[in-house]
Amino acid sequence: MANQIRVRPEKESLDVVLQLTGWLLLGVLLITALYFYLSLPEVVATHFNLKGEADAPGSKISLLLLPVFPILATIGMNWLIRYPHLFNYPVKITEENALRQYTLAIRLIRWLIVVINLLFFLILLSINQAAKTSANKYGAGIIVAATVLPFVPLAIYLIKSAGGK
Repeated sequence: MANQIRVRPEKESLDVVLQLTGWLLLGVLLITALYFYLSLPEVVATHFNLKGEADAPGSKISLLLLPVFPILATIGMNWLIRYPHLFNYPVKITEENALRQYTLAIRLIRWLIVVINLLFFLILLSINQAAKTSANKYGAGIIVAATVLPFVPLAIYLIKSAGGK
């Protein structure tokens, strides 16, 4: 690992947009969680079955705990992208491909930050809707989104990564 090639990819406009979007989504998630915390009853749905029906009530304090993982993930992943030479890659890193591979890997992480923050925002909306209407029209959609969305940027990364040297 000490012999890994160290190059620093330049941020392209897409990277800036992704990074800003990730932070913006995190900010919206935090503000929304606080707003919902102040406006909802003391007991809210904290878990939903596959049909989207609430099957576990809990304290609304969970609304303030919900953003903890996205906060840690956003901070940790933004720290991690400073060290692309330490990542594991599906191809051998060479002088010729290091910059491209590092750029793709960093972009993958930025996409994952956006996806994580978006998914947690959708979960928060789902909890709010269930608390106000006793129904959850987002339930099945969130399950599908949580299952599919993280794999989209990963699949794109793997295709692009294998396509180059």
